Amino acid sequence: MTAQQFLRWQAYEAIEPFSGKAADLRISSVVQALYNINRDTKKKSQPFTLLEIYAHFIKEQEALSTPKKRTQTWQQQKAIFKMMADAMNAAVRQKVQA
Repeated sequence: MTAQQFLRWQAYEAIEPFSGKAADLRISSVVQALYNINRDTKKKSQPFTLLEIYAHFIKEQEALSTPKKRTQTWQQQKAIFKMMADAMNAAVRQKVQA
C-alpha cells in the first residue's frame, strides 16, 4: 500500500468509521429497528432506544468473553492424567511391538 492510499483510507475512515465500536453501533441500529417493528406496543409503549440495544449488546459480549472458572477435584485431575498416561503407554507399546 502506498502512502497516498493509506492517507485516502484514513480520510475515508474519518467519514465512515469501520472500527469495532462503529460496527457494533451499526448492528445495534439494525436490531433496534427490528425490535421496534416487532414490539408489542401494549407491553412497551415507547420504542427501544439505540442506547438500550447497544448496552444490551455490550453486556452480552462481555458475558461471552469472560472465561468461566472451572474447578476440578484432585480425583478428576488424577483420572485425566491416568487416561493420558494410558494413551501414551499404549502408543509406546505399539511402537515396541512393531
